[in-house]
Amino acid sequence: MKKLFDSKPKVILASVLGLLAIAVAIFAGVSVFYGSHGLPETRVAGESISGLTPEKVAENLRQVAAQPIVVEGEIEPVEVTLAEAGVTVDVEQTVAQAFAANSGFFTRMTALFESRDITPVVTVDESKVAEFAETLEGESLTDATNGAVQFDAENLVFVAQEAKPGYTIDTAALTQSLGEAGAALSFEPITVVLTETVPDFASEAAHASADQANQWLTTEVSLLDRLEITHTANVETKAKWIVFNEDTDPVGMSLDEGLVRAWVEEHSAETNVEPEPKVQNVTAAGRVLSVSREGTDGYVANNAEALTAAILATVEAPAPFVGVVEYETEERPVQDRLIAEGAENLSYAAAPGEKWIDINLSSYTVTAYEGATPVLQSPMIAGAPLTPTVTGEYSVWAKVPTQTMRGDNVDGTKYETPNVPWILYFHGGYATHGAYWRSSFGYDAGAGGSHGCVNMPVDSAKSLYDWASVGTKVLSHY
Repeated sequence: MKKLFDSKPKVILASVLGLLAIAVAIFAGVSVFYGSHGLPETRVAGESISGLTPEKVAENLRQVAAQPIVVEGEIEPVEVTLAEAGVTVDVEQTVAQAFAANSGFFTRMTALFESRDITPVVTVDESKVAEFAETLEGESLTDATNGAVQFDAENLVFVAQEAKPGYTIDTAALTQSLGEAGAALSFEPITVVLTETVPDFASEAAHASADQANQWLTTEVSLLDRLEITHTANVETKAKWIVFNEDTDPVGMSLDEGLVRAWVEEHSAETNVEPEPKVQNVTAAGRVLSVSREGTDGYVANNAEALTAAILATVEAPAPFVGVVEYETEERPVQDRLIAEGAENLSYAAAPGEKWIDINLSSYTVTAYEGATPVLQSPMIAGAPLTPTVTGEYSVWAKVPTQTMRGDNVDGTKYETPNVPWILYFHGGYATHGAYWRSSFGYDAGAGGSHGCVNMPVDSAKSLYDWASVGTKVLSHY
């Protein structure tokens, strides 16, 4: 019996040691397993990661974070991923926090009996959220409408347009909601919040500006030029000048300086005069023989800047304004015109070698000159007393080799002369030409004269036709 009783403590001790060995083995196995797997009471965003490797947890996080989320409310609903909306789930940081307790034996053992819920690490890019908000659409999304002033062209008055508030997405609230969704990995629909935007230019300001503009439209704005002609800006013109300062002075108006200046310069320039040179006929030695043209001085308006400033000032103190245009005189230049030697004694002071035609109605001759040298002369018949040949300085404007001439006789009957040759038109229907129907020339034909043209022998008319060109000067005189 003694041996039996003596053996019981040994058996019990052996059993206890065996159990302890088993327990140690189990804890050792558990410790090794959970060194690389999620602990039993660890969750990420409420989901258990027990027994999962870090790689599997990371994979699951990426899959979940890539799910679309619905953004709705007073907009057209859209599906978007967190990343597209500006929210990034930091998978690596989140996994690192979830497995932080697995790093040591004692922390693992302690964590086996503790509950841990890891919140995903997220970053929110506010600028990207704002960009996403800009893409959302809906009838409720409206821009604020500023109070405006428009010109009623039919009634010639400015009319105020009422201001209206606008409604835009509250990006701060949207940013918070998206961040919360990312932190919870929750994909319940997000409802956007709208915020009211206030117009920059209120209705009251628009009415005040319209009243001010309409009052100014009644202000007379005129210019008085050197010919004492008054140029008055009409209502439509003045309305185009008005600018409403919505950004800097909501209840004020001003005038567009560029448009006012353009109007002043336009009407000031209407009586500007370009100087015409004085032309003096001079010899080769420089001696002034005569003045062929007196010329005129020029006038240029020179106070556009002052007039513009004065018109702009009428906004502050409306009163009738009549500005006097001032001018600067530009003296006429003097030009010397060299004439051929001896040309001063002729009907035309021709330049050396210049071609010109002299029609002498007293001697009944046509003479072609080059400078002061006659190169061709012919007798002619001029117009009858009731249809005289014109006098004055002209130029050949057309050459016609042959033509049927038609016109009215003094008594109202018609005439028609076919095949008139070698025609040089120098003033309207007046011309030199051959007259095959005449047998003699060089005298006053009286009532038997022409209808105004210069009749010449056909051979002489052809020679003159061949010699002259369009632009050749023609002097007709007594």
